[in-house]
Amino acid sequence: MPIGTTIQEDAVSSALADKLSYLAPALLRLTLGWCVHPVWLGQAAQPDKITEYFDSLHIPMPGLNRASRQHRVLSVGKSRCWSAWAARLVSLRWPS
Repeated sequence: MPIGTTIQEDAVSSALADKLSYLAPALLRLTLGWCVHPVWLGQAAQPDKITEYFDSLHIPMPGLNRASRQHRVLSVGKSRCWSAWAARLVSLRWPS
């Protein structure tokens, strides 16, 4: 044990570290979401450009593929958001 530390100080710092353990993953998720959000927003706001891009790649039925892709991206994103929110509530309610 280093000089000047007591068992009580170790317990307090350990409790503080336990309470802040969620902070790093939360900041990582927030940063990644912030970086990717403009891309998703641009795809949803400009469907004609997505259709033209799919058409330039010679993808059959580019309009239908664009619509199904947008639906998948938005529904998967929403379900991941809701499941993460629910998991967070469960972890706060029933700590291990």
